Amino acid sequence: MKHISKKKLSAWLDGELNEETRQKIKAHLETCEYCRGLASGLKSVSKNLGTLEGLEPSPFFAAQIKGKVLEKRPRRGWRKGLVPALAGTAAALFLVLGGLIGQVMYAGTTDTASETELSGYLGTSPAEDYPEGSFGEIVDDVFGENGGNS
Repeated sequence: MKHISKKKLSAWLDGELNEETRQKIKAHLETCEYCRGLASGLKSVSKNLGTLEGLEPSPFFAAQIKGKVLEKRPRRGWRKGLVPALAGTAAALFLVLGGLIGQVMYAGTTDTASETELSGYLGTSPAEDYPEGSFGEIVDDVFGENGGNS
């Protein structure tokens, strides 16, 4: 059998393992001098740690640790957030301007051939008027050929 890890030996000494595992480790220690010495050393360390008196940290200990952590943390300036915001604003502006330019360029032109082809494909007739009060009617009133003067 190979040697037992320090972690497993420590758990065995602390009584944290199930009975079957504890018995296997005990049997191994009877035959393995290296692991027996390791277990003896861990037992000695554990015993000596129990005899130490508790130490009280200074009242400013937590503040000192927090200060050290904040010194190491990278600073984020207002410019770091400004760049993505400006990029998003520019993209939105380009989309709006592109839509307006496209609308001005193609105002007054209708492609009735493609409308007829699409209507034939879909099996419907082209809609010329929107139902009263519909969103399409409002958009047509605002952006229609009359320039909103209907």
